[in-house]
Amino acid sequence: MTLLVMISTALCAEDFTIALLVSAHAGDTSAMFALGQRYEFGSGATQDYDKALLWYQAAADAGDARAMNTLALWQIDGINLTKDEPAGQAMLIKAAELNEPAAMMNLATRFENGTEWLAKDPTKFAAYLARAVARYRDLAAAGEPRAMFELGALYAEGRGVPRDDATAAQWFEKAASNNDTAAMLCLANLCAEGRGIKRDNQKIFTLCSKAAELGNPLAMLALASIYDIGVVSPKDAGKAFAWRQRAADLKSPAAMFQIAQQFETGNGVAKDEEQSMRWYRKAAAFGDSAALVELGVRATRENENLEAFSYFERAAKLGNAQAFYNLGWAYAHGRGAVKNEEKAAAEYGKAAEYGHAPAMNNLGLMSMGGLGIPRNEAKAVHWFQQAAALGNTDAMRNLAEAYRTGRGVAMDLSEANKWRRKADETATR
Repeated sequence: MTLLVMISTALCAEDFTIALLVSAHAGDTSAMFALGQRYEFGSGATQDYDKALLWYQAAADAGDARAMNTLALWQIDGINLTKDEPAGQAMLIKAAELNEPAAMMNLATRFENGTEWLAKDPTKFAAYLARAVARYRDLAAAGEPRAMFELGALYAEGRGVPRDDATAAQWFEKAASNNDTAAMLCLANLCAEGRGIKRDNQKIFTLCSKAAELGNPLAMLALASIYDIGVVSPKDAGKAFAWRQRAADLKSPAAMFQIAQQFETGNGVAKDEEQSMRWYRKAAAFGDSAALVELGVRATRENENLEAFSYFERAAKLGNAQAFYNLGWAYAHGRGAVKNEEKAAAEYGKAAEYGHAPAMNNLGLMSMGGLGIPRNEAKAVHWFQQAAALGNTDAMRNLAEAYRTGRGVAMDLSEANKWRRKADETATR
């Protein structure tokens, strides 16, 4: 991107924000909501949650149901507002009564899953879901791209409608023709998987390119991956880096993490450990859990165990499975925390819920030995089987030993030999 284009783009974004401000001050609730989004996501304006809240609140006070839906979710989750689930639920209901389909979908999800405060209600779940689908159909028929995208997502998932990938692709196509970048990415994904649309690498490239040029950071990362792989044209790590840089300029933590990796490996850029660390730290500051784990691992190598533990804790709060595993290891070995086998088992359990095979294997070992959790050899075998199915060779060997000794499972030397061979074969691949 040339400097002239960058300046022009920035000025256009600034002019549009000014135009929205003029309209909002004149009482246009759509402009108020749009300003809230721009300030919330930092799109065309500096990210500012206080200003986002101000404009969402102004729009909601003026009767904008979309703003009510956003504020309701913030209130329910305690994001930028004091947590108040009953008040948030009431606002969702009000937004739904004003015919906002996103509020209907959120109510459906809440009644489907329930919370500590809200009981599950299958009847209300079905009713709100049906209302949302009907409302999206009406809005799509009126030409609203957002509704076209949502219908595509519902058909792709089979939620509220029968799953139909071909119909999903059609709705994504319609939304994409209206410059909906999320629809372009979803369509590219269906195309890549051959779901409802024939696989076409050129189409995937075109969709990702257009979405990236329209400013979607996820599309920029997808395009970078395409250049890494060389699907349509020869591999070009330099172009991949350039697109990640553009996404990072839009404050994409994932892009920052990937840039750090490129500097670490010297792929597409000159290898630079100092730059790599700078980008890992920047990604971590923006909440990238993988970057937090990487910084924790590096701290562990330097025996900075307290610092490492802190990084892993922060990543775990973001739901990172490897972080849960590393916390389990830290508790099991007393590195960065007082040794505590019960806490180690608890952290391994959280990682296992995310499908982390080494954590499953360690849970098996702890169950077999009664370390931190009650001894349960059958449960140990269960964990070894789960981890082995995911290709973990340690679990395969532990499963072989269980069959050999008859611990937690009937003794079976044939099965023991089978799992030992499989472990050896997997390890040599």
